[in-house]
Amino acid sequence: MIKLTRDEIDHAYYISHPEGQKEWEGIITNLATSKVCWKLWQMLMELGYRAAARKVKAILEAEGIEKWREG
Repeated sequence: MIKLTRDEIDHAYYISHPEGQKEWEGIITNLATSKVCWKLWQMLMELGYRAAARKVKAILEAEGIEKWREG
């Protein structure tokens, strides 16, 4: 499992809620072509933040990034 800091856990929780999603959409979109996005998705899934993970995936798919899982 990926080791996480308290800040990382707080951020994952924050983006799983509507008030945090808009702010993070831009950040996630900017990271979409990097390995970071795949790691973020993986981390959210491992933590059980499935709604946030789905949001990350939806943003990436909306941007037309087909190979976002490649790390």
